[in-house]
Amino acid sequence: MAEELTDFEKRLYEYLCKMDFVTKHFHGSDAAKALGVSEDEVYCALACLTKKTPKKLNVNYRNGGIQIITAD
Repeated sequence: MAEELTDFEKRLYEYLCKMDFVTKHFHGSDAAKALGVSEDEVYCALACLTKKTPKKLNVNYRNGGIQIITAD
């Protein structure tokens, strides 16, 4: 990785790895509740993760929602 992940980005990535966001859509509000942060913080960290870990994280919009695939 070119840049180190923040503690929250690491927590978010672990959350994304544990959940199945291929068959069900990702919702920032659900992630925010689970992680105890605001929805804005979730989406900002998700954007940073896509930049910092491009080979480990695939985010796309399909079938009316956000799908996230992690390499781990």
